[in-house]
Amino acid sequence: MRQRQSLETDGYRAQLAHWADGRVLLRSRQGADMTAAFSEIAAASLAQLPADTGLDGAM
Repeated sequence: MRQRQSLETDGYRAQLAHWADGRVLLRSRQGADMTAAFSEIAAASLAQLPADTGLDGAM
C-alpha cells in the first residue's frame, strides 16, 4: 500500500519531533517520513527549538 502525504489547501499537515539526542523527524499525518523533503525545516528546528519538542500543524 502506498502512503500518501496529506495535502492541505495551503500546504501539508505534518508532525515534527525534535529529540534531545539531536534527531529530528518530520512526518505526514499518515506516518510518511517527510524529513528529507523538508530538510530546511528539520535544520531550523535543531537551531531554534528546545530539545524534546513535538509540533503538529500545517506547512
